[in-house]
Amino acid sequence: MPNCITEFCDGLAKLECDDYVLDKLYDLVDLIENQTDISAAYDSIFQFMENNPVCDIGSPGPLVHLLEEHFPSYVPKLIDSINKSPSITTIFMLHRILNSDISNSERSQYMELLNRVSKSEAFDTAVCNEAKEYYDYHC
Repeated sequence: MPNCITEFCDGLAKLECDDYVLDKLYDLVDLIENQTDISAAYDSIFQFMENNPVCDIGSPGPLVHLLEEHFPSYVPKLIDSINKSPSITTIFMLHRILNSDISNSERSQYMELLNRVSKSEAFDTAVCNEAKEYYDYHC
């Protein structure tokens, strides 16, 4: 793993969601935005989102923009993350994918995932409400 990706992942693991989180995220993303392969950072990025399910990290923000530059390679990790511990950001990312040109089987799978999250009592209410909003929108 390149040193800049290691530095990015270490910085992300230490980052707290405070009033300056967005600025700090932009600084961290600057470390790796020119890398052609950031797949080694996917787990760290989604872990950060899982650990901070309702943190405002931009809409879409630097992490989402970074990941979307590498579409669709991050999608399996996104789906795993939503299944494990969805966040407002990962639900928003799924919504953006549903807005794109994807196969009917993918669309069906992602809609089922949104529906499942929206009805869950295991996750933060704000995350479930966000999933319901996007589920209703895409229906």
